[in-house]
Amino acid sequence: MIQKGNRQQGSPFFISETNSMKLERVPLNENLFQENWLQKLIYNNPQVLPIDDIESGFAPLIPLGREISTSVGPLDNLYISLNGYLTLCRNKALEKS
Repeated sequence: MIQKGNRQQGSPFFISETNSMKLERVPLNENLFQENWLQKLIYNNPQVLPIDDIESGFAPLIPLGREISTSVGPLDNLYISLNGYLTLCRNKALEKS
């Protein structure tokens, strides 16, 4: 049986056939990336969100849309699960104060 390790304290590595390198955390509040880039990345690769660790009933995430208008502000990404559960994603850390 495969058990999940302590992901919070783990160090991710990029490994290819020719090399490997330890990946370093990039602080999102330094505005190194544009919000649109991050939205597209998460929309096209919803598996980067640890939704199964939070609530397995919401996995897998199936993208429905980006920049969805709501009465309380825009949603950056909207997903649905095979069970019909909605997941709302808002990149609060990238918003300017």
